[in-house]
Amino acid sequence: MWDVFISHAAEDKEEIARPLAEALVNAGLRVWYDDFTLKLGDSLGRSIDRGLGETRYGIVILSPSFFAKEWPRRELDGLTSREVSVGKMILPVWHHVSRADVERFSPILADKLSVSTARGLDHVVGEILHVLKDEPVRRIPSQKPRRLSWKLFAIMATFLIVIVAGGQGYRYYQVKQWESARSLAVSGKWVIEATAKTPKTYLDLRMLGGRLSGSTEILFPNHPDMVISGLDARRQVAIFDGQVQGEHFSFTTKRQYNPDLGRTSTMKDLVHHYEGRIESDKLYIEVQVEGGY
Repeated sequence: MWDVFISHAAEDKEEIARPLAEALVNAGLRVWYDDFTLKLGDSLGRSIDRGLGETRYGIVILSPSFFAKEWPRRELDGLTSREVSVGKMILPVWHHVSRADVERFSPILADKLSVSTARGLDHVVGEILHVLKDEPVRRIPSQKPRRLSWKLFAIMATFLIVIVAGGQGYRYYQVKQWESARSLAVSGKWVIEATAKTPKTYLDLRMLGGRLSGSTEILFPNHPDMVISGLDARRQVAIFDGQVQGEHFSFTTKRQYNPDLGRTSTMKDLVHHYEGRIESDKLYIEVQVEGGY
């Protein structure tokens, strides 16, 4: 069983996630951290699920990058679900965020006592060790072994063989699905060049757990209206509803902005629907826009 599971966005790995993981390991804790735990050939989704289910606490590094990513939020959902049944699980670490930032993301999470990296790594490590020292390990009560009859043993053995065979078949299916998705080579950094009507756009696409994820960055024109409307501050956003089927893919992005400059009550969603296919080293994409020009 792990003492702590570290949930973080990839952008925060070098600055805080890895140093924190190394410090906790040096302090004698058993730490689930992707770079330490995952090995070549491991199933990413299955390893994370096992880590979430077999940890005492989940350290969640809340940052602007965390708020923008879908995968870390799924890990947070898993920890929240466990917290409902076993009690206190989530240990929030604030990294370059304010209380207002966290409240916008999750008012319930903002209400939890947290520790900020602004006070230094040693302080963060000390607070985490303090929690683990004061609260006992949750253990499942042991039961006396019961003698099984040979008939029951035979039934259990048959059931186990069926489960193992089914698991191997399911794993083979997952591997084939994963290889098929990877073979499309959608993952990577792509550029949609600017035209007379559209600004330049960067795509950062990745396959995680068999689904398409990542972010887009639109280089809106350098104009005061873009700053006042809020679009300039929302150039980069995470994608959602990412799908890959055969050679075709699709995903959506959403940005909030103010089309009526100066009036905050007129906030709208600027939604981009991307649909396309991949051929060799090029993506062919159609973009439908809702809520803006």
